[in-house]
Amino acid sequence: MWIDTSQATHVLKQYSETNSMWTTISPTYVRIHIEGIGKNFEVGDGVSMMGIQNEQLSHLNGNHTVVCGKGENYIMVEGMVDGRVYQNLPI
Repeated sequence: MWIDTSQATHVLKQYSETNSMWTTISPTYVRIHIEGIGKNFEVGDGVSMMGIQNEQLSHLNGNHTVVCGKGENYIMVEGMVDGRVYQNLPI
């Protein structure tokens, strides 16, 4: 597997022996860790986020997305990021 960064939107790719080519893996997920955030959401809830400053995740600003997973201190939404991203400002 590898992250294809050749385009503005990065995608996760995996080699398919059946098709003898690299294929895009979709969907991929982003885990957002904020103390206590999971207490207020359930899987399947829609969320709208604002204040995300990282360029790789800025597409989530203002968009409605669905919570795909959760724990007490995190939620997971569909998205892609090349590595760990930290932001200390609130979203």
